[in-house]
Amino acid sequence: MNRFLIILSVLYRFLKLEKSKRYTSIIYIQFLLSYYITYEVVLFITSKDQIMARILFMTVGTGIGVNKEEKIKSLAHGLLVCIEHHRPDNVVFFGSDQSMDTIESVKEQYYERHQEEFTDYEFVEIKNVDNFDDCFYILTKKLEEYQQEEVIIDYTSGTKTMTISAAIGSILYHRTLSSILGKRGEKGIVIPNTEKITEQNLYSFYDKLILKKVKELFNNYRFGAAEKVLEEIVIQETEQQENYKALIKAYDLWDKFRHQEAFTELKKVTKIYGENKAFLGKLLQTSEEKRELYYIADLLNNTERRIEEEKYDDATARSYRVIELIAQYRLRDKYQLISSDIKIKRLKELGLKNQDIEQYKSPEGANKKISLQDNYKLLKALKDELGEMSIKDKEMKNLLQIRNNSILAHGLQPVGKDDAIDFFNTAKLYAEEVSTEKVDLEELRKIALFPKLE
Repeated sequence: MNRFLIILSVLYRFLKLEKSKRYTSIIYIQFLLSYYITYEVVLFITSKDQIMARILFMTVGTGIGVNKEEKIKSLAHGLLVCIEHHRPDNVVFFGSDQSMDTIESVKEQYYERHQEEFTDYEFVEIKNVDNFDDCFYILTKKLEEYQQEEVIIDYTSGTKTMTISAAIGSILYHRTLSSILGKRGEKGIVIPNTEKITEQNLYSFYDKLILKKVKELFNNYRFGAAEKVLEEIVIQETEQQENYKALIKAYDLWDKFRHQEAFTELKKVTKIYGENKAFLGKLLQTSEEKRELYYIADLLNNTERRIEEEKYDDATARSYRVIELIAQYRLRDKYQLISSDIKIKRLKELGLKNQDIEQYKSPEGANKKISLQDNYKLLKALKDELGEMSIKDKEMKNLLQIRNNSILAHGLQPVGKDDAIDFFNTAKLYAEEVSTEKVDLEELRKIALFPKLE
């Protein structure tokens, strides 16, 4: 940038010169501009090469057996053809101490063909070339050193263990694989100058592994982790990837009770999740004060998911809310009473005695908000079957005490698996009491179940 400013300064002075002096200055300015353009081009090319240096990894065999020298020479010739094809900035050879004979042959043949020494290489010794852990550890450790470079892995020669390690390394680190093919002669040795370089990548296989992991995370309700792992996919079609992204986001939002946002995302998913879309659509179309049955069904499913995850305190908190919401629904639907705003006038209209009404008056004489247990006491006073059921339910009282002592309520005790399941079953039992012919809660639960990806 400073060089550019200098040239602008020269141009400015040029314009201020007398016409008689401008000709000589034009030649000087042309020189400056040529220098600037040439310098910037060279700088760009140099910096680009530095950023994307090409490194060739090569597993190297030993050519053991009959005709060893001839095999080594043939093997080295194939490696050299690969080196000349890829033209790397550096070669990293992997092999045993015996592989050095092959590398020396590569160097000799390189000198014969190019009349210069082959020096841009590194040899990494593997002590046990038949041990997968050794081969894989050494190769991947080296791959870690070349995160920013273009790395090509040639796995033509070497032990089977070495080549398997190279192939797996290419999958995990998204590197291109290269191999050398050629026509073999009578002794099984590749005939010189028949070599052919083939390149392949295993990204599609890698993507399948990643997608399998994404599905596992999704099916275990780990939506945030699933979304992050999905980003590791290499070559999957953008449309398909966006489809999975929308799917994960939709159910993540739904799991957090953000129904409107979840419905918006789910509509983007091309695969039809008709029942789930129908559930959310009906929930959102129902007026807010009449959504209780949909929320009860959704909360029961959410509770069951938390139990699957072994999050028993979370499950218990949801079961408690279900039981509370059931009472709130019954009071509103059957008696036109809102538990957060109990109107004394309405209680009188329903025929409650004055001594029963007194407890629902706030000190200031305003309408009163009542708790879960007060909801059921009010239902009992109204001679409702739910109220009668709760008063006689000793297990419910015990479960409420466990919930109150839990760390997510008023105490410090964790909730155990058995208690969480008992609370959930009790919530389902109470839900059956408000299930109607118009709205079957079990059917609602079925169409609100999260899918399992296969």
